[in-house]
Amino acid sequence: MMLRGGLIVAAFIALLGPFAGRAAAVSRQVNCPAGVPPVFSTIQAAVNASCSGDTISVAGACTEPVTINTQNAGCTGGALAFTKLSISGSSSASNNNPGAGPAFLITGNARNVTISNMTVGSAASHGIQVMSAHRVTLSNIRTAPASASGIFAFLDGINIDTASTRVRVLSSTLNNNGGDGLENGSTDGEVTSVTANDNGAAGIHVPGSNAMVTRCKADETAGTGKTQEAGFRFSGPGAIVQQCTAKNNAVTQFHDTSASTGVIHFRNIAGNSSATTVTGSSDAQALPVGNGEADSDCVTEGFNTTLDTAPNVGSDDVIVGTEIHSGPNGVCETTAAGDDVQELPVGQGSPNEDCVTAGADGTLETSTSGDDAVVGNKIDTGANGICESGAIAGAGFIEEGSGNRINTCTVQKNAGGGVFISGNGNALQLSIISSNKGDQVRVTGDNNFLSENTITRVGGTNAFASTTPAVNVPAGADSNFFDRTRVSLASGAVTGDGYTVDEPTNNGIQNSRAPGGDLLDPPPNLR
Repeated sequence: MMLRGGLIVAAFIALLGPFAGRAAAVSRQVNCPAGVPPVFSTIQAAVNASCSGDTISVAGACTEPVTINTQNAGCTGGALAFTKLSISGSSSASNNNPGAGPAFLITGNARNVTISNMTVGSAASHGIQVMSAHRVTLSNIRTAPASASGIFAFLDGINIDTASTRVRVLSSTLNNNGGDGLENGSTDGEVTSVTANDNGAAGIHVPGSNAMVTRCKADETAGTGKTQEAGFRFSGPGAIVQQCTAKNNAVTQFHDTSASTGVIHFRNIAGNSSATTVTGSSDAQALPVGNGEADSDCVTEGFNTTLDTAPNVGSDDVIVGTEIHSGPNGVCETTAAGDDVQELPVGQGSPNEDCVTAGADGTLETSTSGDDAVVGNKIDTGANGICESGAIAGAGFIEEGSGNRINTCTVQKNAGGGVFISGNGNALQLSIISSNKGDQVRVTGDNNFLSENTITRVGGTNAFASTTPAVNVPAGADSNFFDRTRVSLASGAVTGDGYTVDEPTNNGIQNSRAPGGDLLDPPPNLR
């Protein structure tokens, strides 16, 4: 009877064949570059020998591309995608790929892969790349400062595509990479306690949906050879960003792009509250947005040598001898009469004039709008002669998306201004915006709601002195609403507008305060 039972068991195992698998997970050791069996000399060899559930411990300085996708063919189930694998380095472990491709590529629908305690770099690609993988955890990943022995990525420190889900990046330092420090495109991703400074693009970029970003830092430091454009950039929906800080980045500290929706910022700090001088690069606004070159020929005398035209009523055009010139706004607003010559089309300015010029670093960081065009290190007005590009280098928040919220944030001492809202349906609430050079708040979008904010503008000899309005709503903005917002001028501030609302249609201000004379007699619907 026992013999018969033993035969049955043996037959069952034979039927399982390769699916019989192993009894327990295996721990493998890697020592680069001189591991002696059973210690592996490369990470890839250890991965190739592994089954789901195994762990790999790495020591030494590895220099290889590692792909993590399928387990060994001899494992239970054969060469299926990993369902679990852990790779952990010693305190000095590194993998710097000198060739093409990332140092680590996690792909092929691999799941529950963890890489921790590793310094990573690549001469031509990302440090770590995640493509179509799920529930990945990257913890204590480092890219080192640029130096003779530095290890960093030519592209992003860590790059995660939008086909991946639930990828977590934790307690990592991703500095000095050629692209973003981190780009997390995964759905339901997490970024916690990550520092990303001095990268070539953004510190942390989140194109994925429903990400949670907590207690992160993204700064630009002078003298590193990199110009980090943005501390944080969001181009996907539904991110929650809380207790993060960014300062001295070239274009903006926090950037919600036009593709972002439903992003919530809570208790973030944009700018350097302890700064005594302006830091970061700030392009110069040569012409105000919406204006052309002042004093340009609009209408000139015809063959009769007599000016037959009078400036249009309500325009700021002026007569200069036998010509009509555009006034301070630089836009021709007068139609020629008689045989006079229309030098500029009505509603346009002089084309190809300086609109935005590069700041002290000589590098233009502002993007063009409308028909403006980049010419060398400046932006010129296009054919319509109207400056449509705003120099916003060094701003605290740039809000181009829709339905986003900035709540209980601090925006202080930014070289290019405080909060710029060009998107629609956003909210700025319970925040402190102060001591920024330029507008504290500029709203050019529609249907935005600003409530219970404290806005302070400084002046005099202060490095962050501003003569522009604390709250600026240019012409064209529609149906924005300000409620319980306090505007003040700090000691020594120059006089000027607390609120300037050039477009009164459907914009509202109520229960708000501004210094005496600075709320410029708004029409009733603004009170």
